[in-house]
Amino acid sequence: MNARVVVAGVLAGLTVFLWTTVSHTVLPLGEAGLTPLPDQENLLRTFGGVATERRLYVFPWYEEEAKMTEAWRTQPRGLLALTPAGQEFTMSGALAKEAISDVVGGLFLAFLLAASGATFGGWLHRVAFGAALGAFASTAIDFSYSTWYGFPTTYLAAQLVDQVVGWALAALVAGWWLARRANRSRTSSSRS
Repeated sequence: MNARVVVAGVLAGLTVFLWTTVSHTVLPLGEAGLTPLPDQENLLRTFGGVATERRLYVFPWYEEEAKMTEAWRTQPRGLLALTPAGQEFTMSGALAKEAISDVVGGLFLAFLLAASGATFGGWLHRVAFGAALGAFASTAIDFSYSTWYGFPTTYLAAQLVDQVVGWALAALVAGWWLARRANRSRTSSSRS
């Protein structure tokens, strides 16, 4: 991966980070489909007594297929991510991790843009490329989880919009950078 692609990837990742900042603080996308736990105080006391390490819990869970099928038909089901009390959380640390993951995603996007030649198809082609990647990511992950764990439709729609818009903007920025640098190189070589 050359420096041009790395810079495009960093710009793309920062674009996604800025978009998600707006979509989660200004727009309602960050909280769409999310609600507080009912009877939160009692549930938190219960979780606090059983959550001894960071885990992802699925419920209900039975080894016997017939019991599992019956439970999924008659009981609530879902996915619960728990972090035990006492593990430090800072907003700045979480934002830094989010920015790093967005930049890593941006590097993948820039590589795919450069490898596919999508940077030379114009801005509409770049936007469509990024939107398709965002739609792919959202449907491959969020829609699959919804199938098994019942994510609300509002949440799915918000995540789809968030990913499609964010990665479309990222592809526009990365594609602009890649095409700009490539056009400059072609102009310089044609003058020689």
